[in-house]
Amino acid sequence: MMRRSRPVVDRLPPLSANEYALAACAILLCIGIAAHLHAQGLLKALTDQSSHLNFARLTIDSITPGVSQLGFWPPLLHVLLIPFITVPYLYQSGLAGICVLLPCLVVSTILLQRIVIHLTHDAALGMTAGLLFLVNPYILYYAATPMMEVLFITNIFLTAFALLRWMDTDRLQWLALTGIAVSLACLSRFEGFVLFPITTMIIGVRMYLRRADYHQTEALLVLFGTLAVIGVGVIMIYSSVYGQSPVAFAGGSWLRDPSPALRASRYSILNTLRDSVNASSYMLSLPVVIASVVSAPVLCLLRRCTIERSGALLVLLSPLLFVLLALFMGFVTITVPPDGAFNNDRYGLTWIGFAIVSPLLLFHELRNRLKTSKPFVTVIQPGFKHLLVVIFTFMSVRLFSVAFAENFSVIRDNVNSPLPEQVEVASYLRTQYGGGRILAARVDNDPILAAAGIPLNQYLYEGNFRYFEQAVREPWFFAQWVLMHNPEGSTDGWVEQNEPVYRVLGTSTEFLRYYDPVLRNGKRSLFRLNENHLLQLAKDRSYNLARIPSLNPDAPLWSPSTVYAGMERPRVGPLTADELVESKPEIRSGLLDFYWGDLKPLFANGVITEDGKGNSESQSYALLQSLWVDDPDTFAIVWEWTKSRLQQSDGLFAWTFHAVSDGTVVIDDPNSATDADTDIAYALLLASKRWSRPQYADDARKILDGIWNRETGMVQGKRHLTAGNWAMASGSLVFNPSYFSPAAYRLFSEEDPAHDWLSLIPTGYDDLVQTSTLYEERNGVFLPPDWAELDIKTGAYRRFPGKADSLEYSFDAFRVFWRIAEDALTSKDPKATEYLTSISAFDTPLQPDGTFCTVRLSDPDRCFFHMGGLAGPVSLWTVRQPERAKELLRRFAVPDGKVGLPKQASFYEKSWYWFMLRQWSHAG
Repeated sequence: MMRRSRPVVDRLPPLSANEYALAACAILLCIGIAAHLHAQGLLKALTDQSSHLNFARLTIDSITPGVSQLGFWPPLLHVLLIPFITVPYLYQSGLAGICVLLPCLVVSTILLQRIVIHLTHDAALGMTAGLLFLVNPYILYYAATPMMEVLFITNIFLTAFALLRWMDTDRLQWLALTGIAVSLACLSRFEGFVLFPITTMIIGVRMYLRRADYHQTEALLVLFGTLAVIGVGVIMIYSSVYGQSPVAFAGGSWLRDPSPALRASRYSILNTLRDSVNASSYMLSLPVVIASVVSAPVLCLLRRCTIERSGALLVLLSPLLFVLLALFMGFVTITVPPDGAFNNDRYGLTWIGFAIVSPLLLFHELRNRLKTSKPFVTVIQPGFKHLLVVIFTFMSVRLFSVAFAENFSVIRDNVNSPLPEQVEVASYLRTQYGGGRILAARVDNDPILAAAGIPLNQYLYEGNFRYFEQAVREPWFFAQWVLMHNPEGSTDGWVEQNEPVYRVLGTSTEFLRYYDPVLRNGKRSLFRLNENHLLQLAKDRSYNLARIPSLNPDAPLWSPSTVYAGMERPRVGPLTADELVESKPEIRSGLLDFYWGDLKPLFANGVITEDGKGNSESQSYALLQSLWVDDPDTFAIVWEWTKSRLQQSDGLFAWTFHAVSDGTVVIDDPNSATDADTDIAYALLLASKRWSRPQYADDARKILDGIWNRETGMVQGKRHLTAGNWAMASGSLVFNPSYFSPAAYRLFSEEDPAHDWLSLIPTGYDDLVQTSTLYEERNGVFLPPDWAELDIKTGAYRRFPGKADSLEYSFDAFRVFWRIAEDALTSKDPKATEYLTSISAFDTPLQPDGTFCTVRLSDPDRCFFHMGGLAGPVSLWTVRQPERAKELLRRFAVPDGKVGLPKQASFYEKSWYWFMLRQWSHAG
């Protein structure tokens, strides 16, 4: 029979006052640090923080949601994060981490305190241990952010505490809890894998020292082992199912750079020790590292290393043993300045339990050995107390210095921190993304996925298995966007070898045929699908456009096994009008044909004239059309002609001109038209982004200066858009409501921060409402007029006397709805939707004589149908009720199932027919 040296205590005592105080300190410190980190933008400063959030989020927000998305990291943190990442703010900000880890911090603090009390029977030392743990700045940092360290440390402490309780009581429940804690540690971090052999050895040695018989030892080890191996077993089973190998989790390249310079610790004991000490010195402080390294052997010399103490210390030291082995084998690397940038320095944190407990045990033994001597009572005993105060003060000062004076400089300087290039890509996607799947390997892209604000189920990445494999082979059929490594600005050979998207597509000329680069920086390349080129491919192969996923981003998720059969089924016969308006890709394909066959021939030489006459407005339409079909050569020809023949010294463009027989251009009206100037600048800025031609942006900025200085004016403290450089005289400001283009001003504000372009938007919407009210007072229906003016002195809106048709809704005014719909569809400005919702003129589809009014003139021709004017109601209904827009298109725009207008139609009518269908087919 085994005998116990002290009474058995089966139940844990309730929380003491000290423990409540420690819990309160943990909560306050952690919340305070989290608030500080949130203000400093450090909650997601490390790539791994975004990765952990994404792994949790992908289990519910992915093309293939579920357990397959937990990843090959130990999954416990990801599982615990799931309830919190469902709250968008907690996920986007990173505060989901503290929701999981603050309770872990409280539990680990109390466990550490109880471990020390169990080993010393000294409540003051237990309290000291808890406080020293809490004032470590990196413990607080990793408790406030979504990282695995504090969760793992909690399970290490639980393992040590449960093991001590079992050795103290011989109760099976404590041995079972030890096994569970080992499994939880394995599911928390890979360092937990070393716990199983260590705790098994401790249990075996303890049974041997107690002279237990073989069968009893075997039974206890089977019980413990069955529970302790669950963690490793879960990871190996997961790896077998999703990685085709039980050790797939260990198969990746853990080193960013396999060069000998960064693998200096491989097979070198000295370098391994050096790197571990360097990392630990930053995480724990050098005095703590020295004290912990010295105290353990001194305890052994004092013959105070009992099986309980040795076992607990060995469990607490186990994370360091794992890191030393991994460094020596070359599986991981640690660098700190001056040997390199900060990388994996946090590996020196997880043995903090040993670093605190071991010196305190030595402190306890020295005090006990000296307490009978008279000098001890008079001098040394007070000195011990003062020493504890000094140590705690030093650690508290370090907490303040690291967390506030340095603002966690080690974290901010870590090589894994989000790079400026990643931030740039995330910002671009956040503002420019309009829908469609994004093909992007998660290698090095997790910070982008977490920051872009796009649902993760829009990404195609490695964890989507068959979907990803299919998309990376022929991305143009599946993805609107592709994100990959940019070798031109980076020397990161690791990414070139390990990023699957770049490996397959990075040097593919076929890929560049269907994608345009929209952003390139020193690390990343972002591409967007060139739909026009894909439509041409689909037309050449008679593909069913309605079944191509990249052209139908709102369609249900495709089946990888049947998608090609659906796409490759040839169309049989022409489409009906109903079929055409139900297939936006078919409309886009028809618009492409209409451009190449009908529109481009009119301005292929750079200028559009009818009966020998032209205007800047038509030139702007030619630029927009060639831009949106991705015809850079024609765009360049039109722009060069417009720039050289029409642009004035103020940057603006002469409105009308005519050509004489020898090709000479004669300016008829040198005054400007604001809509043409705006559309030209808008087209140039978009072209600069689409085709990476900065000269276009430079050209646009000259126009922007002219628009701001000559085509806007102040009335009673507000800046308004005018109709041109002639439109502010004789005490009034003349404007044309259809010139108001809020979507353009939003882009102008990005490129020209010197001018407050956004201020034009609220005043412009006010102008629309007021002038529509003016029209309503005369005509009984709320619609924008063609022209109006504003009294500079009184601010009153009135009819513009310079135009006989100024209070008609006709060939100018219908364009208002197209421009406002563009703003509603891109910016989601509630003012845009509110204005469109206020229009009821098109609610009744037909007049009593069967006419559908798109133009309303003065009596006697009250209203009639004009195809270009159809853009007004179609744009309005595209935003408000798309089904009503479909009905108008079926009946009037494509009644025969074909996109196009008769050859004799004017360029103006053809253009607005084209703009109308383009807006409809790209909406949503």
